[in-house]
Amino acid sequence: MLRLAAIALAVLVVVAIGAWLNIFRSFPLLVQGIGQERHPVEFDFEFAGLAPGVRSVPVGLLYMPKTPILGITAHYWSIIAPFRIDTISRSLHVDVRDGHVRWEAPLGLAGLSNFRLQTLAVGEDGAPYAVQATIAEDPTKAPRSLDVPKVVVRGGEYRFDGAAALWRRPGNDDTNPYAYSPNSDGVNPAQVIWDGLRALHARIDLVQYPMASLVAPVDWVGDGWKNEGYRRTRRDATLTETLLTIEPGAAVPLPFARECESSPEFVIVARDRIPAWSQIDGLWRPVPRSVWERFRQTRQPPEVSVRFVPSTSGHPSLGRVESFAILARSNGAYRLFAACSNSHYESLGVTWIDVDARPASAQGA
Repeated sequence: MLRLAAIALAVLVVVAIGAWLNIFRSFPLLVQGIGQERHPVEFDFEFAGLAPGVRSVPVGLLYMPKTPILGITAHYWSIIAPFRIDTISRSLHVDVRDGHVRWEAPLGLAGLSNFRLQTLAVGEDGAPYAVQATIAEDPTKAPRSLDVPKVVVRGGEYRFDGAAALWRRPGNDDTNPYAYSPNSDGVNPAQVIWDGLRALHARIDLVQYPMASLVAPVDWVGDGWKNEGYRRTRRDATLTETLLTIEPGAAVPLPFARECESSPEFVIVARDRIPAWSQIDGLWRPVPRSVWERFRQTRQPPEVSVRFVPSTSGHPSLGRVESFAILARSNGAYRLFAACSNSHYESLGVTWIDVDARPASAQGA
């Protein structure tokens, strides 16, 4: 009887230790990790327009544990603290050949912790060709294919073709595959790594993508606007990142930043007539040129008008704030669109902001 009790106790101790070390969860991941380590992923980044003087590019790979233990790995720390999060990083210098940066690396590193590739960085911070990629929020789901930018996902292979500014996107969000922001600094990593990744090919065009912004820089003041942190105010208007509230009859100047070959194009429509492609959680996205041209033919409400005030100090850039004036002659709810174009691309950057025209007495309601 005592022998049976001792055996049962020993079994319970082994099970408890196994559960504490996450061995039962780690074992199937270990098998998966062995396969991922023995069949590395092929990475190929082609940079269109890369300066000829760039002969090698640094590549950084960060692996995170898929189970919350150290396990028995080269990064073993202490059996007393198995829930400590450890990481493995690898640095490469990859030669540039015909504009391509090619290398191979495992998607997973086998062990009780079962490290998986979490992020990769190509290029040094601040370099015009620097891009990042990270694992998808749901690693079991492959990113979706897109038309703009051109993204094809098939059989574990991910292919991207587009501007560097379009590389940043959430990748696997079925409801909102575009998460662009006019204030983005351009280094937000694309979520293009998932458990099924076998090859990643990206052609990244370094030509400046046409981009407009109706969101003023954080420290901007001018044209009678006061900066109140989360909003800007004038005697006849209030401006946030998503909404302009104005008094009917007031011609209000607004800040505007752009990167366009020519003057930007504006379209304003009633709020109930906004196109489906702008019904996303964001204030900016690329739009095919043909789609924008059809949208420009939309009948615009006669009670509201927009006038662009271009800069007189040379070619504009995103760092220079220009302005445009909007006039609403009566109460109403609208959405204002601004588009930038560049003949190098078949799509253009479109941004927007909602406009509410109502008397000052009703603006606080």
